[in-house]
Amino acid sequence: MNEQQFNQYTQLIGLFLYCNNEEEREKILQDNAAIIDEQFITFLEKYARFLAEKGQRDKANKVTQLFQFLYEELILTPCVYLIDTLLSCSNQEELMETLQPRFRTSKCSIKNT
Repeated sequence: MNEQQFNQYTQLIGLFLYCNNEEEREKILQDNAAIIDEQFITFLEKYARFLAEKGQRDKANKVTQLFQFLYEELILTPCVYLIDTLLSCSNQEELMETLQPRFRTSKCSIKNT
């Protein structure tokens, strides 16, 4: 992580720590969607531990709540949806049709056997 990214992350966390309502939190999420990714979520978890170790329990709890919310929304929910979708496939062809679009934009590929 470079210094610019670290600064963006800590500024974003600061915005969340002082936001007072759900609407404000949603706006912050929308305005900063470009930097909210898995790396940010991992950073949140580490930052919450750091705050707790420094005795800043209230801030640590807020950061932990944000971590849990983002983890559920951005990682867990899409994974559960994909698993449910894959389990509902009735044959290999349907499975391949479901998976193929997900691999087109990645470096991975799947082979139809």
